[in-house]
Amino acid sequence: MTKKIILKLAVVASAALVVVPAASASCLPDKSASTYGASLAYWHAASTAAGTLLGQTWQLGAPGVWNNGNGGALDCNNVDQGSGSPGFLYFAGSNDKIGLNLHMGTCGAGCPAGLSTVAVAAYKRSATGTELLVATIGETPAGVANFDFSTQGDHNLVPLPRPRVTTSSRAGNLVNVAVAVSPVSAGLYGPNAGSAITGYNILSAQSATDPGRNAAAYSLRSSIPAAGGAAGTSSSFSVDCTNTTQDQWVVTQINFENGGLPGNSVSAATRINCNPALADPKFTIVPKKHDTTLTPSQNHN
Repeated sequence: MTKKIILKLAVVASAALVVVPAASASCLPDKSASTYGASLAYWHAASTAAGTLLGQTWQLGAPGVWNNGNGGALDCNNVDQGSGSPGFLYFAGSNDKIGLNLHMGTCGAGCPAGLSTVAVAAYKRSATGTELLVATIGETPAGVANFDFSTQGDHNLVPLPRPRVTTSSRAGNLVNVAVAVSPVSAGLYGPNAGSAITGYNILSAQSATDPGRNAAAYSLRSSIPAAGGAAGTSSSFSVDCTNTTQDQWVVTQINFENGGLPGNSVSAATRINCNPALADPKFTIVPKKHDTTLTPSQNHN
C-alpha cells in the first residue's frame, strides 16, 4: 500500500509540473497550491451526484494582491492546471472527491506575497444546491507546493444554506421579508480561516424557473454581518412582484473579505410566489423532489 501511495504522488506531482506559464500571468516564477505534496488529501462533498466545480482563491486579508482572476480568460477556473480537467479544482475519480491543483503563474491576478497565507473557497454546484469549504494555509517555499494543503489532511464540504423566511408581508406589488441564514463555520479549515468570511449577501432574481447557482444571475437585496461564517439574520427587504407570471427566487451568497470578494456561487433558492391569486405571499423551498408550497407560518419554523 505504501509503494502505491508513493507512486501515485510521484505521478500526480510530475503531471502538475508540465505547465507552460501564460505570458500575461503576473506570478512568475510560478507559485503552486495543491492537495498533494508532503502527503495526499482530498476535499469531500456529501453528495455523490454529478455537479460542477468552481473555486475562488486569494491572499488572505489582501485579495487585491492575489486572486484567481474573477472572470475572463485568465480566471483560474478557465485554465487547465495539468489535471486533465479545466480549472484548478477537479473530481478525483468520483463526484464526492475533489482535488486542488493550482499554478498561479498560468492564471489569476497578481501574486501572493512571500510567506503569506492563501485562501481557497471550493464549491460543488448541483441541481439540489451548493456545497462549499474554505481552506487557508501559509506558504512553505521549500515544499513540493508553495501552499501544501495535503498537510491538513482530508476536509469536508458543507451546504451553503438557503435563506429561511422569518417574517413576511405584502404591500401592493412588493413583498417584504426578513430571512435567517444558518452557519457555515463547520466548513472552515486552516489558520485564521474564520477571518475570510465576514457575512452573507441575500440576492434575488425574478424568473419563471429557478435561475440556478451562479451569483451573476441575481441582484443584491440585503447584507448580513456574520463574522467567521456564524448564523445571521437580515433586516426586512423587499422584492418586486409586479410581474405576476414570474416568481422571485432568494438565495444566499458568501461575503468574503468585508465585501471585497463576494462569492461566485449561491445556495439553493427560497421561492416567493408572486401570483396574487395565491396566499399572501407563499414561499416554496427549492429544490424539492415534489413541488410543495408552504405558507409563511410554515416557513417560520
